[in-house]
Amino acid sequence: MANIVWPLELPQRPQRPPWQGQQPSARWSFQGDEGPAMTRPKGKRGRKMSMEFVMSHKQWLTFLNFWEVGINGGVLPFDYLDPDSGNLLEVRFDPDSETDFTDKPKGATHRTVTMAWEVLP
Repeated sequence: MANIVWPLELPQRPQRPPWQGQQPSARWSFQGDEGPAMTRPKGKRGRKMSMEFVMSHKQWLTFLNFWEVGINGGVLPFDYLDPDSGNLLEVRFDPDSETDFTDKPKGATHRTVTMAWEVLP
């Protein structure tokens, strides 16, 4: 497991909705010269988690510091307590995503922060 932990000062549970998980395909599929398509297993891939948190201004600053310094701009993995199972997960910002996170104001004192993570196998 990673030694870095999602800060306790930040929201521990994402908003519902739009929290969702995805399991990427774990197989290769290709068409042979004849007959049905053939498949074989890929290497193990972690599931994806789309997360949305509502943060106060102070939490937003804590998150920015965690992202920039704690996990080196989103490069390093970190531990997060799964909101459904209660298990500790090793996650990282999804390397397939175009952005690490997006944020938008929510009223005068909060903002909504959306991000995608990959659970490491």
